Amino acid sequence: LENWQLDPLNSALDFEPATECQIAAILSNVSRIAILGDFTRGGEGVAIDNIMITQAPVSEQPRYPVDCQKGCPCNRHNPEIIRPTCC
Repeated sequence: LENWQLDPLNSALDFEPATECQIAAILSNVSRIAILGDFTRGGEGVAIDNIMITQAPVSEQPRYPVDCQKGCPCNRHNPEIIRPTCC
């Protein structure tokens, strides 16, 4: 998780490392996964086959971090507002 980066949505700013709470907020709200690709009859050298997404048993799933349950400041809009998930 240490390689995850937060996009500042501003090309003048650098990406910053994402916090554990930001990552947890994103992963707890996944509603779809898109695998981008194309179909060609020609000779491209990149391939992806047999995609499978499964859920780990509940006993093996990570818990939502306690510190993150307190909420986090909404730095993009108003840092005084605490939300259950980061903006």
